[in-house]
Amino acid sequence: MAPMPTITHEHLHKKKSSTAVAAEKVHLLVSVATLGHDHTTVIDQKVHIMGRWTIAAIPAAMLIFALVPLPYGYYTLLRLVVTGCALVLAWFDYQETQGVSIFGAVLIGIGVLFNPIVAVHLSREIWMPIDIGAAAFFTFIGIRLYSRNS
Repeated sequence: MAPMPTITHEHLHKKKSSTAVAAEKVHLLVSVATLGHDHTTVIDQKVHIMGRWTIAAIPAAMLIFALVPLPYGYYTLLRLVVTGCALVLAWFDYQETQGVSIFGAVLIGIGVLFNPIVAVHLSREIWMPIDIGAAAFFTFIGIRLYSRNS
């Protein structure tokens, strides 16, 4: 177990910038909250667990919501979110597998299909099954990430 830091109230308020004081207060709070355990590992693990499955859940929900008629701006936002989340998840997959897996390849394909820069224009009838399939895939990835880390 890592030793508890000894940061006193007086120590925090010695002629330091407000940023340095705030950083030390956060460090103290994290150290106390983790009861002296290696706090960076605990925080990184919680962000890792919560962040990755949520990165899959957000585009899944937005893709299902996109099945109802909405203003054009929503679909532009959807393209940004889906592309960003797909590419971030593909990067995480690449880091874990040290290569491109089938999941990473599908995520890259989704990112390319939904990209807002060189937009692929299809009819609503064609986008609906694509949205459902992409939502199902993001849901699968989210469940896989959540169950692997719980």
